[in-house]
Amino acid sequence: MISIQKKFKEEVLAHGAEACLPVNLSDDWIRAIDNELNAYIIPSDIVDIHSNEMYIALSAVVAIVNAKNGGGSLFSAILADLFKKLKQYHTEIALEIFRRHTKTKYDPATLDNIFTNRNLGCMKL
Repeated sequence: MISIQKKFKEEVLAHGAEACLPVNLSDDWIRAIDNELNAYIIPSDIVDIHSNEMYIALSAVVAIVNAKNGGGSLFSAILADLFKKLKQYHTEIALEIFRRHTKTKYDPATLDNIFTNRNLGCMKL
């Protein structure tokens, strides 16, 4: 049986940072990341970053941040910044779940505007 980490690497990470954007993830990966983040990001911001359970969300966030930073160097950030980006990614995942389950259209995150304080253009279809 293939591990979830290997499957994510082959199905998503291998296709670059753009594939990690919530709008480009399959329903299965959206659910997996949402479940992962719901389980490990708790109000006190205590996250077990050594857990294999955080692999998918951390890998996606690191891929996106590396792409936004030109992709030339390894991701390096203080832990607080990583937690902030995980929370922002969780918000983007929640927005995408909402879009898929309602008749609402919004401007999804792109590599240029993810992890920024962007305005969301939303409308009910």
